[in-house]
Amino acid sequence: GPLAGRLSDKLGWQRFVVTGLALTCIALLLLSTMDESTVVWVVITGMVTMGLGMGLFYSPNASAVLSTVDMRSYGVATAFLNMVRNTGTVTGVALSTTIVTATMSSQGFEPSLDAVSATSGAEIRSAFTDGLRTVYLVMAGIVAGALVLSLVQAKRGAVAEATADGDSEPEPELAGRA
Repeated sequence: GPLAGRLSDKLGWQRFVVTGLALTCIALLLLSTMDESTVVWVVITGMVTMGLGMGLFYSPNASAVLSTVDMRSYGVATAFLNMVRNTGTVTGVALSTTIVTATMSSQGFEPSLDAVSATSGAEIRSAFTDGLRTVYLVMAGIVAGALVLSLVQAKRGAVAEATADGDSEPEPELAGRA
């Protein structure tokens, strides 16, 4: 995160935000392939990829948001960013729990994490992982939407910078990403 923040200050936020969201989406899609027999290296790979993606995303995203705010308003803007992040986390946990428990219930099992353990039957573990797969796919869809919006914003930023510099076309590196 700190490295991505420093580099984005020098190189621009666009490539870091887009790459971070892309890695996060890939990680969620990888995790959505899990079932009861998934080997641990798949889970570790997904979690490491997710960590890299989020590390690349958060600092440059905050920098991008703060670059649009007057310096006197940094405190309010930072507080708002933290509130949005926390609200997203709480909402995501609630949505995830709802999806998992609804999936378990729809398959005839008690919608409780207490019912899922190493000693519980294969059917209930399967119902739980079915719910998790759905959660990961839903979250990947949300991140993919954010990725599309970030690509559009990066393209607009590249066009605005090129226009301000007197060029008629955006930088080829960013233009090819949209």
